[in-house]
Amino acid sequence: MSDRGTWLVADDSEVSYDDAVVAWTAVAVPHLEEVAGTYGAFVTYAEFGEAVQEAAGIRTKVLLHQWVGKVLAAVTAEATDPDEPLLTALVVRKDQAIGAGYAKAAGRRDGEVPDDPEMHAAKERLKLYGRYGATLPSNGGEPRFTPRIAAVRSGRLASGAPRPDPPKRPACPTCFITLPASGLCHNCE
Repeated sequence: MSDRGTWLVADDSEVSYDDAVVAWTAVAVPHLEEVAGTYGAFVTYAEFGEAVQEAAGIRTKVLLHQWVGKVLAAVTAEATDPDEPLLTALVVRKDQAIGAGYAKAAGRRDGEVPDDPEMHAAKERLKLYGRYGATLPSNGGEPRFTPRIAAVRSGRLASGAPRPDPPKRPACPTCFITLPASGLCHNCE
């Protein structure tokens, strides 16, 4: 491993950060197109970051969250056809939720930030699967949330167990603020 922050694996030579972002972006597009070839597929930021570093042959010690957004923004900027689905809809956080930058990118392309970025990304992923040759169900498929987001939205935990209702706590009879565990209203004391 190099003592440098960003380096070319082949000869351990230093690579400028800007050159690395360009190289990672160049390999990101074909990688995401390959992911889109499987119906229901997606990748986490960590998987994506590892894949583009491996494919480009350029590594970095810079933390993933400090550079991956720049690569994804560049991937989005390269899409010149306004009808082209956003490849970045395939990249999700560890919890399988879409990242904050996705909604901004969709807003720049569409003219407004989507009200529901998760649904927007699910629709974009379906378009990507069709565009890049995934075998779709006979009905053409449907926009699908990632499994964890689907579980959260259905009110179930990932294990399938129903989510328990939060315990109800009494309210102050004077100001109607929920009382703390002590049962004494700090607002009315």
